[in-house]
Amino acid sequence: MRRIATVCVTLAAAAALAVSGATAAFGAQGTLYVDRTALPNPSGCYDFEAIEPLVHNLTNDVVIVYELPGCRGEVEEIVEADDWEEDVDGMSLFVR
Repeated sequence: MRRIATVCVTLAAAAALAVSGATAAFGAQGTLYVDRTALPNPSGCYDFEAIEPLVHNLTNDVVIVYELPGCRGEVEEIVEADDWEEDVDGMSLFVR
């Protein structure tokens, strides 16, 4: 009887994880362009080497541009969803 209860609890926990996984955050939906580089459904921090690139945010979330690589330092710019910025100062960007 104890073994059946353990199996039922394990199955219930697995089902709960499967359901909650369906609603977990997957990052922004859409495409982010840094100059000519397309980043589909971006999430997290991205370093870029372009000098003052065009950032075209065709996602459903904001993009935060940082002055240093690794999304460190001061926030240089915020590019809203469905917007773009030319000549962006910074060396990395973050998408939730």
